[in-house]
Amino acid sequence: MWAVPSPRVPTGVMGGGFHPTDWQLYLCGMFACAGSQTQPGGLYRLRYTGKPAHLPVGLNAHRNGMAVTFTDKLDAASARDPKNYSVKTWSLKRTAGYGSKHYNERSLKVTSVKLSEDGKQVFLQIPDIAPTWCMEIKYEVQSAAGKPIRGRIHNTIHKLNP
Repeated sequence: MWAVPSPRVPTGVMGGGFHPTDWQLYLCGMFACAGSQTQPGGLYRLRYTGKPAHLPVGLNAHRNGMAVTFTDKLDAASARDPKNYSVKTWSLKRTAGYGSKHYNERSLKVTSVKLSEDGKQVFLQIPDIAPTWCMEIKYEVQSAAGKPIRGRIHNTIHKLNP
């Protein structure tokens, strides 16, 4: 899961899809309780402006690390620097109550980063990677044009690819 850099909508967002002819993203939402949103429901359209989005669009877990694909080309020097990434995992405890604190939280070391030939994918070498319910990958790199790109990805790993 990752956040789309757009204005907040006044409801929660329940789902979305790309229209087959205009390829704009349409989102629907509702709000009932336990949140900060203010309207009961809505339908929203996010239009692509043609400008670089600098968003992660692909994530694959491998036995030796994670491959993260972005929409646009990254600056090679910042993308290849392991210090620009942090990875942590944790467990949750299932109970009858809502929510859980983090259990067994640990940081995973990114030992090296490989950048794809097209400059859009990084492979984060993570020796201690394993299946996990909860993982967070933070990144702070630059676009090929020098624009700062910061974000975080929350994911689950069920199985590691070879």
